[in-house]
Amino acid sequence: MSPDERIRRMHDDVVLPFDSAELDADLAALDAELAKAGVALRRSHERDGRSRPPASFASSLRERLLAEAAMPNGAGANPPDADADVAQRVQPTIRRRTPTILPAPRWTILALAAVFVVALLGFNARGWFTGPAPVRATDVAGASLVRGGTSSALAIGAALEVGDQVSVDQSGHAVLAVGNGLIRLDEGASIRLDRLSGDVSIEQMGGRVWHRVVLESGRSYVVTTGAYRWTALGTAFSLTRSRGGAGERLDLTAVEHDVVLAGPSVALGIAQGSAVAVNTGVTPGVYVNPATAAQLADPWLIANARLDAAAGYGVGVLETALGSPTPGPSLTPAAVTPGPSLPGETTGPGSSESAAPTPTDTPTQAPTTAPTSKPTPRPTPTVPPVGSIGASVIGCGETAVVSWDAYAGSRFAKLAVVRGASAFGIPTSYPPGGGITALGGSLTPSAAAGSYSDSLGTGSSAWYRVLALDSAKHVIAASAARKATAPGIGALGPFVPTPVAGGVEAHWTPYGGNTACFVYYKIVWSATDPNPTYAGGIYDGYEVVSTQTDSVYSFSLAAGTYWMRIEAIRYADAGVSPIVVGRSDAVQVTVP
Repeated sequence: MSPDERIRRMHDDVVLPFDSAELDADLAALDAELAKAGVALRRSHERDGRSRPPASFASSLRERLLAEAAMPNGAGANPPDADADVAQRVQPTIRRRTPTILPAPRWTILALAAVFVVALLGFNARGWFTGPAPVRATDVAGASLVRGGTSSALAIGAALEVGDQVSVDQSGHAVLAVGNGLIRLDEGASIRLDRLSGDVSIEQMGGRVWHRVVLESGRSYVVTTGAYRWTALGTAFSLTRSRGGAGERLDLTAVEHDVVLAGPSVALGIAQGSAVAVNTGVTPGVYVNPATAAQLADPWLIANARLDAAAGYGVGVLETALGSPTPGPSLTPAAVTPGPSLPGETTGPGSSESAAPTPTDTPTQAPTTAPTSKPTPRPTPTVPPVGSIGASVIGCGETAVVSWDAYAGSRFAKLAVVRGASAFGIPTSYPPGGGITALGGSLTPSAAAGSYSDSLGTGSSAWYRVLALDSAKHVIAASAARKATAPGIGALGPFVPTPVAGGVEAHWTPYGGNTACFVYYKIVWSATDPNPTYAGGIYDGYEVVSTQTDSVYSFSLAAGTYWMRIEAIRYADAGVSPIVVGRSDAVQVTVP
């Protein structure tokens, strides 16, 4: 039958020709959802032993279906024998092939047919009539909320709605509770909430996001990245969306249970422990490999897995990495094809250079099989209540300075500072482990306000959190995670010491950096070392200039020849050398 004839017949008939050769994408998606719902509902009945709906329920739906189908083009009535004809042709199943063009009145017929099919498979009232999944921001730093075209700062505790977009800046993070699951956005990540009723649908617009999926039986969780859809029924995975070459790159690590990928010319199940790379640029392709040891040692994965484990979730393939291996499913990736680098890259997807897979010219056609394993329902985890501490972190010179407010809560015994390579959640044990370091020397029995300095090196970054501990070293309170980047030691410009009778008159350019990092100047000198500095104790003497706005200072000095410079200093913290945030060149001067 030609397409024109098929379209004509479709308008003439009162029932849908579901055996059409063309494939309508929307109807195919509905067909797939119905099939999946049927399987889930049947399994739900098998677990709880509930009976299916009475026959009258299905009969009522069938009568509505037949009545609607008997209305040609949505109006009027069929001949007297039409009902019998329709009853003969309408069956309690829907085939997978649907016409590409569907008259508007027949959408109502299809909707009723959908309800009819689900009723025959087994009705689950709790799962079918489900309100929107509650979404709330639980931990936020440097994140914004766009709602209705208006942008505002995302606040802790904010309730989110369908259509909301959450974006994190390059030094922030955000944690969103989605029902009993979690979404953790790394710095630079952005998502939009597209659907929350029943199934959850999220558009990941960019960056790296950890998805901890916890849903009622039969529900799905879909993350869309352009033309590709990642579907999970209950799992944990990390997904990154970034620019690469002439297109985009998508990297996913399936941490616990399976994920289903659907997109242009691809439909496959991704097994737990697999790493997937999708290239959309010059060399497009989908590549699936077992995750390497280097990939699974990523501090981002470890930090998220540690938090999930502490909250009572399983961590799948990362159990061994956390130091508590338990039996798990065997690794059976849907496809094992080496992933090529994008143009200009030298390593495989998400791996180190030494572990990069061998590139191939053409990706192997991905299989179209569905995942064979299903997630095991887990009880809703409970997280013990944890108080809060006010804290701030700034980069000063080559150092991160962590400062905190006094803690007035009960059960306090000690205070500590922990450091991680990326944003991470509130630890529930101490020492933290899992890629997060408890800083030596930061553990103090004082609940008073204080600070701690951590040497980083110029240009390096780290995340910090302040913890209050009880006598058993359980975390009873914590600050938000804050990021610091060490800017390095700034140049103060020319330093000009002029010899005068019995001393020196010095001139310099004032310090122009972060005033929170600057307390006073010190002019240091040495008769033997051409590179004197106060922080390293390499000097014969020094003068303190306590006024920050000064640019000239006179002082007495014995006759002789000296190497001399001026440094901008931040106060020293306990057990840590003073922090130099600005420094002039050393010059030689002779005092008569």
